[in-house]
Amino acid sequence: EMSCLLKSEQKLLNSLLDWRREISIPETNQVYRLRKGAKLLVVGTMNPLTARNDYEVEKLNPDLKSRFLQVSIPYPKDSELKKIVKANIKDKEFMKLLETNKKLDMTEDEDAIEYNILDQFIKTSVESQEKDVGYVYSPRDVVLSLRFLRLTYQFNISSTNPEYHYSNDDDAFNNALKETCKQLVAKADPDEQRALADVVNGNFSHIVGDIVVEE
Repeated sequence: EMSCLLKSEQKLLNSLLDWRREISIPETNQVYRLRKGAKLLVVGTMNPLTARNDYEVEKLNPDLKSRFLQVSIPYPKDSELKKIVKANIKDKEFMKLLETNKKLDMTEDEDAIEYNILDQFIKTSVESQEKDVGYVYSPRDVVLSLRFLRLTYQFNISSTNPEYHYSNDDDAFNNALKETCKQLVAKADPDEQRALADVVNGNFSHIVGDIVVEE
């Protein structure tokens, strides 16, 4: 991860990535060279610099940047994110539950809307990218959240502990979903959780109520 390298560490890479094909380690006073004819492919990644994360990443030295071809890779589209989820969540019954459309009755002058849980998670991911709310809810986060939701739901419907006893599977699922939403909001730094909570509540409050961030 290139943006985690200090300026001095970035300088160390220069000689490895040009005609010298070597790297010096000042602490040990040693020089490591590539063998003659050896081929080395170096791939570096970094998150984009934004107003919210520039305090935790290093900008790259111009000389280091000049030794790389730079490619910007966008976040996956909705359809691609769904493929990622389905490739990582193997429980077909659970996926069917996530993709089942439900109807939400609106006010008298508005039509009812349909939604499913998977789409709500994907919407949350996309909005976290677009609104710059302090934490980007990544494809990895979507998969981990759904795995947490599945485990919590299974625990709720199988537990014999009265504290976790629910009258029906819908209540057990909604409780698991609310706990998952709390975990999602907690991913942001404490002073930015409210902004992320607004996005989460916009997509889930009609199902589980608002996630409240403590002062």
